[in-house]
Amino acid sequence: MDEFYQLTFIVSRGCTLNGNPVDYDISKSGLIILLFTTTILAISCANVGFPPGGPVDRTPPTIVDTFPFPASLKVDRNVTVSITFSERVDRRSVEETLFIAPNPGKNLRLKWKGKRLVICFTKPLRPDQTYVITIGTSTRDLRGNHMKESFSLAFSTGDHLDRGVISGRVYGVSNPQEVSIWGYFLEQDELDPRKIFPDYVTQCDLKGRFQFSNLALRNYRIFAIIDRDKNLLYTPGYDAIGVPSKDVSLSPSKPQSKECLFRVAVHDTTKLSLLGISVPDRRHLELRCNKPVDAVDVVRENFTLYSDSLQRSLPIQAVYLDRQNPVYIHFVVDLPCPGEYQLLVRRLRDQFGNVLPIDRAKIKFVKATINPDTLHPRLLSFYPPDSTRNLLPNESLELIFSEAMDSVSVETNFWVLDSANALVAGKFEWLNPAVVQFRPWTNNKQSGWVSRMAYRVFLRADSVCDISGNCLGDSLLNWRFWVVNQDTLSSISGVVKDEDPAGVGKIFLTATQVKGGKATTTRLDSLGSYEFPYLLPGIYTIEGFRDADDNGRYSLGKPYPFIPAERFVVYPDSIAVRARWPNEGNDIIFRND
Repeated sequence: MDEFYQLTFIVSRGCTLNGNPVDYDISKSGLIILLFTTTILAISCANVGFPPGGPVDRTPPTIVDTFPFPASLKVDRNVTVSITFSERVDRRSVEETLFIAPNPGKNLRLKWKGKRLVICFTKPLRPDQTYVITIGTSTRDLRGNHMKESFSLAFSTGDHLDRGVISGRVYGVSNPQEVSIWGYFLEQDELDPRKIFPDYVTQCDLKGRFQFSNLALRNYRIFAIIDRDKNLLYTPGYDAIGVPSKDVSLSPSKPQSKECLFRVAVHDTTKLSLLGISVPDRRHLELRCNKPVDAVDVVRENFTLYSDSLQRSLPIQAVYLDRQNPVYIHFVVDLPCPGEYQLLVRRLRDQFGNVLPIDRAKIKFVKATINPDTLHPRLLSFYPPDSTRNLLPNESLELIFSEAMDSVSVETNFWVLDSANALVAGKFEWLNPAVVQFRPWTNNKQSGWVSRMAYRVFLRADSVCDISGNCLGDSLLNWRFWVVNQDTLSSISGVVKDEDPAGVGKIFLTATQVKGGKATTTRLDSLGSYEFPYLLPGIYTIEGFRDADDNGRYSLGKPYPFIPAERFVVYPDSIAVRARWPNEGNDIIFRND
């Protein structure tokens, strides 16, 4: 049986009835027949949003209106600026990423009227001045959706707008939108971002891209900053920073610079120091530092061993950095007698370029007795691991020992056999007195491992000795490995170019497989052709840098005193590698914009 209900209801302005807007107040009674089957009455107010279970709001806020309009000229110096958003936003998130250039300082008041931000200046603006108001990507709506890109409003109190542009990209951060870009007028070389507020600020978008627009044609220094304490000053050791490879000069003939690239990292600014020295026997010294040091400085000419007892310096036969823990520096010496000694350091830097202070560049030690070296060396690692089945044709075998070795004893007691028991001709390369590599070598050139071949490696431990004649062991060590099928491999190649004729440094290129993260690095001594041979199928990215300081790794530079970062490049596209299909023509260009 049907049931009948009588309802009295009021629908106000702004509401909808069955999805249709009602623009006037009504009040009426009516009989609404409710059938058991389907009839539903829906009343919804526009400001309520979706009912439970509806779509989640993923729409980022945008700016829909401004006053004055963008690019306005001859704006009144007593102007009140308004910026209207597409929806209500988290006001604090806006205020934290609101930047005005030139900076008005404390002559500023902010007011909110719903979705509109009102900016009031308590003093007149400068005459004939371009102003840029920027709202960063940290701005979010009430549901936490961030703006996709920074917004800039430019206007002028004069009859023209500045037209300078600086743009670029930040790499190597998981959340690019937390990176701010700080721009400074470069009026002095020793600009210190720890003490000076930036003249311009913007934020990166989701892909790390940024742009300053409407800049005066001047000289600038740009930094990329993760300003954790949000005080617009760089805090060393806390804020992450990206240092530019050069400053930017905007001029009438070159009003734009579009290739400002940054890598962001927290710089270790603690002073390098020498913590101690151990003397296990008369042939070995082990110096321990408070943090990893730069291998470039670990050379004999940077160290002097002095005997206070004998009043003379002693020869250092070898010095090398610990491969597995670079806070340790190993010395091969020959201490003649008990007594007092000093180790003097001429130059030593950590991996961030911090130099060992002169007042810390000496360490003393006393040995009451000098013990002979009787400790047996150890083989710490061998590459590839035993039973590896996918060694690439161009890879090297590597042995890492616990101490400096007698190279002749190692080379004469190490051999490799192929599956036909034929001896493999090869070449040894000692990276330091404790690390050696072996690779096939035929007719005075590297020949490579044979595709799909099985190899056996042998080391006669009882005949392999350290520098004091202590043997490695009393057994025959052996390993086995297989080489990958070369038909499954391919290559990437191209040409490296540099638009800057003054560009210097060897070129390091790295191809990284997107899935799996396997990386391959090649080094070029000069510009020209490059190739990554023997690549497994997959998608690859390529990046590289010019090693201007010749230390074999990318140098981040320093913000103060200013040392530019090394120039780097990221190939703009990912590269698909298929078996037996060489991928050619992937030119790497170092820009000079």
